[in-house]
Amino acid sequence: MIECRFHKTFGDQVLDMEFASEASLLGIYGPSGAGKSSLLSFIAGLLPAEEGHLRLDDDVLVDSVQGICIPAHQRRIAMVFQDHQLFPHLSVRQNLRFGYERLPDELCRFEPDRIIDLLELESLLERRPAHLSGGERQRVALGRALLCSPRLLLLDEPLSSLDDDRKRRILDYLREIRQQLDLPMLYVSHSLPEILELTDRLLVLADGKCLAEGPFFEVLHEERVMELSHALGLQNVLRVTILSHDSEAGATLGQAGQAQLRLPLLPDPVQSVVPIALRPEDIILSRSLLEGSSLQNQIAAKVVETWPAGSGVLVRADFGQQLLVEVSRTAAQELALEPGVPIHLLFKARALKALHR
Repeated sequence: MIECRFHKTFGDQVLDMEFASEASLLGIYGPSGAGKSSLLSFIAGLLPAEEGHLRLDDDVLVDSVQGICIPAHQRRIAMVFQDHQLFPHLSVRQNLRFGYERLPDELCRFEPDRIIDLLELESLLERRPAHLSGGERQRVALGRALLCSPRLLLLDEPLSSLDDDRKRRILDYLREIRQQLDLPMLYVSHSLPEILELTDRLLVLADGKCLAEGPFFEVLHEERVMELSHALGLQNVLRVTILSHDSEAGATLGQAGQAQLRLPLLPDPVQSVVPIALRPEDIILSRSLLEGSSLQNQIAAKVVETWPAGSGVLVRADFGQQLLVEVSRTAAQELALEPGVPIHLLFKARALKALHR
């Protein structure tokens, strides 16, 4: 259980955040400048607050009213940064053992051999950081953090400097850490699909404030989040039940709400539920079905609400699940989009992207 209140002023920017969560892995999402890294730094004890409160389980670490502020080195909170911050003059082995060797025996939860095996670091132990790839450095940074035996692990955009292949590999390691070590994590990213690869529990930040916290499918439809969904770059995510596979056609058939969807061929077993991402700008609206079209998904829905977003209009449509759709203002007028209006949602099968965890 984490309970956090954080108030800090940086020039013209005011951070005023408050949230509580019992999630074992909480994704923290928001645009650049939302205050994500500052929030983690406050929790880690690296950034003082003008006003603040922080409780982990039964322990109060910060309470500005009572004058409590436990120093960073006594909080047992480890942080992994996007730029690794390894000691360049030390070998991988020495980096890994740096915090471990300074821990009292009674606080050691994880042994080096276990973490080295989990993160597949054995072949790297004698190298210096300068001779590692970006993904290897991030694995070493994770290992060093874990060997500090923290009660909470903070990850500040740890994949931002990696290519897609290395991101995928690190995500695999993070899933293993979650499954094997029972270690609570806060995971910051400006990439929603990246977070959803690990957890559907989400804390959304914007303009220095916490907008909502909870399961993704609930958070997405919170009023404050919906109002800023265009600026946040939120993607739709559908819960799709797999119905069948057609390997010859390279397609999977799934059920979402009241509609059947054609998707690219997926490896998931029939009757499993898979989160599927779909960008608002990849959806076309039509008042009728399109005959003779290559669009394999044409779903009957109803408009729930519309609102201006940037130079266009965002439309929320319902077909048993809900989707956000981005259209031009001209299109919104021509289609007479108002609450209750029947509409068809059209999109290609390849626009649907599975978020496998």
